[in-house]
Amino acid sequence: MPSPNAGPDAVPDGAAPPRLAGSVRRTTSLHMQWPGELGTALTIDGFARDLVTSPDGSARVRDQDQISLRVDPDTRVVQRIEGPERVPRLGRLVGARCGGGLRAVLADVVPEEREAGTALHLLLDDLAGASLIAPFALTRFLSDDRWRARFGPRKLPPGVCLGWGEGTTAHRPDEPADRTRDAGRVPDPADPLGWHEFPDHDVPTTRRLRRIDIRLEQEIQVDAWFQDSASEPAGGRVAVHEYRVRATADRDTGALLTLDAVPRVLPYPECPLAVGNLGRLLGTPLTELRGLVPRTLRGVEGCTHLNDAVRALADVPALAAALGS
Repeated sequence: MPSPNAGPDAVPDGAAPPRLAGSVRRTTSLHMQWPGELGTALTIDGFARDLVTSPDGSARVRDQDQISLRVDPDTRVVQRIEGPERVPRLGRLVGARCGGGLRAVLADVVPEEREAGTALHLLLDDLAGASLIAPFALTRFLSDDRWRARFGPRKLPPGVCLGWGEGTTAHRPDEPADRTRDAGRVPDPADPLGWHEFPDHDVPTTRRLRRIDIRLEQEIQVDAWFQDSASEPAGGRVAVHEYRVRATADRDTGALLTLDAVPRVLPYPECPLAVGNLGRLLGTPLTELRGLVPRTLRGVEGCTHLNDAVRALADVPALAAALGS
């Protein structure tokens, strides 16, 4: 069950913890912008980096990549995509829809990126969920009437996740008050290498951030963090979804030994209860999480954003390899 201070009323974690000697940190960010008339165009810029901090405290970039897309704001179909020259097949994603089906397309277009657990693949895999929440920034800039005229009611099908289960707060006429929270200071100015650089935006922007820290002790130690946030008309950002995930895994087999998630910001009171089902994943090899999580924590058994946070741990073995075995 969630800890007493967890849930939609908790305070966002904010800045990342200090990097530890002998660790590797993956950071990714997807910046979803509405550069024209609000609601008429959507562009997505993605950045990813793996940074190894050596035992002596020095740091080196192990891997970094960048992508840029234009996406139809209504259908979420990719209209244009640019990425690293080493992966020319990314052009085959034009015409694909940024929904759950995109992941099957990625398995066909860039199977070697998925197999290698690259930072680029995590960016691409995240497009499905990130594009779904992209319009949230517009809720901070458009009146309710303008929003409904452009996008219709903000409702999901019953049962799509625990928060949208039958009879939950999400379906009641007296929809709860805004549960967003100040997004906190990310990155931390005290550690300029702690995150890759972020672009500056002067237009409404929804942003998805990830951080995965790996250390090798008796087991593989994992500290991961996930946040969706939106810009505000008066400046600053508010967090919409946020989880902190800690895990350990066997160094030889990669089997998941412990898994704990703390919900920090979520839209409905029921959402944090999904963490109670995480024990079903224990014993699973980390590399199998991408496929197993959506099957095991399906519908009201899981939380869409918790599932996304845990699925990303499939890349942990690839990151751990950067530290040796």
